Amino acid sequence: MDRNKLIGHLAAAGAYTIFGLNIVFCKDIANSAAVTPVVLFTFRAIGASALFWALSLFLPREKVEKGDLPKIALAGFFGLFLTQMAFLLAIPMVTAIDTAILSTLGPIFTMFFAYLFLKEPITGKKAGGVALSFAGVLFLILNSVHKGGVSASSPWGIVLLLVNSLTFALYLGKFRPLIAKYSVVTFMKWAFLFCLLLVLPFSAKGLLETDYAAIPVNVRWEIGYLVFFATFVAYFLIPVGQKHLRPTLVSMYSYLQPILAAVVSIWAGLDVLTWQKCLATVLIVGGVILVSRSRSAAQRKRIEVVAAIIRKDGRIFATQRGYGDWKDWWEFPGGKMEPGETREQALVREIREELSADIRIDSFLRTVEWDYPAFHLTLHCYLCFLESEALHLNEHEAARWLSAGELSSVRWLPADEDLLPLIAAELA
Repeated sequence: MDRNKLIGHLAAAGAYTIFGLNIVFCKDIANSAAVTPVVLFTFRAIGASALFWALSLFLPREKVEKGDLPKIALAGFFGLFLTQMAFLLAIPMVTAIDTAILSTLGPIFTMFFAYLFLKEPITGKKAGGVALSFAGVLFLILNSVHKGGVSASSPWGIVLLLVNSLTFALYLGKFRPLIAKYSVVTFMKWAFLFCLLLVLPFSAKGLLETDYAAIPVNVRWEIGYLVFFATFVAYFLIPVGQKHLRPTLVSMYSYLQPILAAVVSIWAGLDVLTWQKCLATVLIVGGVILVSRSRSAAQRKRIEVVAAIIRKDGRIFATQRGYGDWKDWWEFPGGKMEPGETREQALVREIREELSADIRIDSFLRTVEWDYPAFHLTLHCYLCFLESEALHLNEHEAARWLSAGELSSVRWLPADEDLLPLIAAELA
């Protein structure tokens, strides 16, 4: 497994582990009746907005295109506001077992939304993997102990949980290209700010009327977990997973939640380990592995290119793209290989065409494999030197020489950005 996919798997696993514990805490908070669901969501929006905006002060400033702000607001509405509000409103009205069962629908919804919006094919492996994990989760739920909460689910509560699964699946399936376009912190600081502005008119009265002194100490700690871990940390990790994994695979990690619930119950003495639970876990993990090996839409179209990391006086040469979907983003010069060319021949030709310059190839640096929304990119990168001082921008709109400390001052294409740690080490 390459480094980027490993990061994606770890991020998705971490986020859904946090969400699994969050279900328990949300039920406890709801049972205490200390705060209303809309006030609780406002706490989350305030905390996450403040944390993401504060974190952005320590990172390179990233400008968001004006046309993308309404799209980020829409993503926040579906992935943050509707998803969280529906869940918080549903929790007091639905039994623990119904909550667990309805949460299993998320990957199924996500698979269909990814097909509709990203043209990700529903392959036999993908559908089979989702079905295998779904069967394992139901088997686990039906063979586990579920205590606490209401004795029967209300129809309205079930509808709200369906809305929760549908809206988060829509968020995962529809907005992956937008999320990949910006850093996690930039995307989330704007998304949570829009959510906060949306909810404040509905929660202002509740915020003023809440008896904060009467909130039990344990509930305060649970609210703190909800704000920091289940909102700030988890929603930092989810976009990281979305950048490196396909939507259906990210959502499959929601099946960690019933496994975690069973482990906690067994550890607390409320449940026992049985062969049924072991078999269910094997089915769930097997389904995730099957989906991870399914063929994505990006894999149907593969593009192989070469790129020149041109060095001079402790700096490297970067160019700004002037066309296409990734206009204004920065990249290393280079391009596609033609039939019969070696990588080195293609790179020399591309630099002559793009920059009217000759280069001397020093050494191979690395090959990057990256899934863009519409294709899979294989990027072969070489360290190079200029044979002459003259450079002319024939295709790009701008260029800069960047030192190691300036590498993060521009917005790189995702595949090119993956090279920055290696390049910084070379320059050092």
